[in-house]
This record gives sequence, C-alpha cells and structure tokens, in this order.
Amino acid sequence: MITEEINFVSKLNNCDIKTYKECLDKYTNNFEKVLKLETDFPIFLDTNVLLRYYSISFTAREKLFDFIDKNKHRIIITNQVQKEFLKNREDVIKKYFEQVTNKIPKDFSSDIVNKLKSFIEQHKIILKDYPYVETGIMKHKEELEQILNQLNKDSEDKYSEFKNLIWKDKFLDLLCECKQINNLNQQEIILIKSKFDNLKNDIKPSNIENILNTTKSIFPGLCDIKEKPENPYGDFIIYHEIMKYMIQEECESIFLTFDNSKGDWMSKNKTAYIHYVENMYLNTNHIIYILDAERTLEKILNVDIDSLINLINVEQSDITVISINAILKTHYIFRNTEFSGATKHIVTELLVNNYKHNSEIIRDLDKISEIMEVFKKENPNYSSLGFFRFALRIVNPNYRKIVRRGGSIENNPEHFYTKIEKYINMLNSFS
Repeated sequence: MITEEINFVSKLNNCDIKTYKECLDKYTNNFEKVLKLETDFPIFLDTNVLLRYYSISFTAREKLFDFIDKNKHRIIITNQVQKEFLKNREDVIKKYFEQVTNKIPKDFSSDIVNKLKSFIEQHKIILKDYPYVETGIMKHKEELEQILNQLNKDSEDKYSEFKNLIWKDKFLDLLCECKQINNLNQQEIILIKSKFDNLKNDIKPSNIENILNTTKSIFPGLCDIKEKPENPYGDFIIYHEIMKYMIQEECESIFLTFDNSKGDWMSKNKTAYIHYVENMYLNTNHIIYILDAERTLEKILNVDIDSLINLINVEQSDITVISINAILKTHYIFRNTEFSGATKHIVTELLVNNYKHNSEIIRDLDKISEIMEVFKKENPNYSSLGFFRFALRIVNPNYRKIVRRGGSIENNPEHFYTKIEKYINMLNSFS
C-alpha cells in the first residue's frame, strides 16, 4: 500500500550516507546493461512514448511496434498512462494527417512547382537566348506536375487510412497484449494528491524555472503546476503506480519517457535525478532507472524517432512573435546588434525545440552572455535574430531542429555544429 509512511514525500531528504552510497552502487552496477535494455527488468512506458507512435515516420513506427511486440511480456502500462493516452490519441492522429500527410502536396506545390513557374515567368525574355535551359525546365515542369497530381491522389488515399486508423489500429491491439495495471485504490490516490498539494503549496508558477535549478526541490509533476493547473497530478500518480508495483513484485524497474524538455522527470541534459532514484530505493529497496526514450530507443532501433508534428499545445505557451521581438530589443545580450524581427516560423522553431515559455528563453540567454560577447566580436555581421538562434543552439544541446519559412522542419546537419563547437566547449569550460 501507498501510506503515510510509504510515499515520495515521506522519504524526502531522509537518507543517510551509507544508504545513499548503497543506492548509487546498485544503480551504477547495472546501468550500462539497462541503457541497452539487456536486463529482464519490467519496462514502464510514459504516455508520450505511446503517443509518439502516431507522430513518427511509418518506418520508425514499424520498428517501435516490433520493439514493443518483442518486449510485451515485460512492458507495463499504468492506469494513469492509459487515461492520458486515450485522452490524446485521436488528436495526435489527426494532427499527423494535417501537419504531415496533408501538407506534403501543398509544400511540393508551393516550394517546387510554383517556384519553377515563377522562375520561368521572371526570366522568360532572357531564356530565349538559352533555349536548352527553357526546354529542360519545361520538361521537368511537366514531370513535377505529374508528381504533384500523384501526391494529391495519394493524399486522398491517406485520408481514408487516417479515418480507418481511428477505428482499426494494430497498435491498440498490441498494447492490449502488454501488461496493464490499475493498482492504486481511491484512498491511495487521495493520499497521493494531498502529498502533491503539500509540495506545491508554497510554489508560485512564475518561480518554477528557478526551482528547476535547485535539483533536490524538483518532484514529478512540478512543471504541470503551471502547464496543467486544473489537474497537475498525473506524473506524481505515475511515480507512485511504479512504486507500488516495485513493492509488490520486489523488483527493479525501467521508466522510458520523452518528457525531458520540462525538466521534472530528468534534467535537460537527459540524466536522471539522483534523489528520485534514492527516494524510490528508500520506499521499495529497489532501483528505478529513468531513461530518455529518444536516446535509448534510437540506439536500439537504429532509426530516427523524432516527432514529425508539433505535439505542444500552443495555448499553453506564452511565446509569440511580439514577445520574441521584445526580447530581441531589450535583452542586454543584443546590445550593439542590428535588429531584425522574428516571424511566425521562429515561434514554431522555439516550440518544436521544447521551449514553452519566454522565461525559459531568457534563462538560457542569461547563461551564455559572456560567450556571446566573444561570438559577437568574431561574427560581427549577424543581426539580432541570427545572434539569438546561434545563442540558443550553443547553450541548449536539445536545440536540434530548424523551421523554414514555409513551415517545414529539418534537423540541423552535423556540419553546422562544427561552426559552434568552439563556443560550446567554451561554455562547458566556464560551467
């Protein structure tokens, strides 16, 4: 049972040196095997891992499907995860169709076919002097228009698949074969929520970013006080669902999550919080391994499992074109730089790189002010917006995506990072 004596709050700051060392030794002894998922420990999947299936490429979906199928005997889906998954599943499927499948023919038309037509129109007089150019272009124009027609047709077919997926879904069938648990009774849930309320009593949503810099003060669900104020208990409940299972089964466990952008399951550098592991050890006498699903699964599956759609609820974000332009005009890091304003695609870029609030952006800019003075001297021609994007990419190792003006999302190529590697190393040496 989860009781007054057995819960996250009861064991906070309650460890002696001997037990602490014992916990660390047990954790590190198995860590390399756990990272490769080579142990037989049960694997708990976070909601975002299940939902990611519907937002990645179909090649990646098949590999993720095969992974879950192969490990379904030890994959556990808690009751809270089931609720969150079912609440969001249909919306994610719909978003994928709207933002990826339905968008491809539109982007192909605007970015390729229409630009080719525009080029011919703009240069039609001079092209008369280069007949082979015009002939070649017209030939490719016809081919591209045929491709566009086929894309439009296939998009319609995909729409039928999208509608069918809502009702008939092999992934749902597979999840039914995994172990599903509903192990907390109503009394325990009331107790867990009351403990969470005690933790959040003195926390102001505006101060959460500062708390994230004080590791021992972080707890599961901390960021949801701001992001889901009406019901912030989900992560805290999941933590205790895992806790009760580990007590009953007397076992270690693995928790896979993509939720490292908030910072309340693991730090932004994708490492687990020691006090979570310590707390679980004090409550269960066993070790929990909280792993970044992106790093773990990409290595095991050998496939890119980046989400192709923006799963962030924009309504939860205070980042806008106006707010970014205000930062570009007022933050001291941009003094003596030529102002260039942000547009909508910059806001999207910040969101897909897991920034949700202006306070997070300002926090990262504050961290890198000294390095950017060096950058500014060595690269004096950058405008404030270019300077802004470079600064965030240097300070934030998770800033890996760029958004084009047309809305397409791309991963920054590795060669780009050779340009900023020097500054990243400088920042690391400072810290």
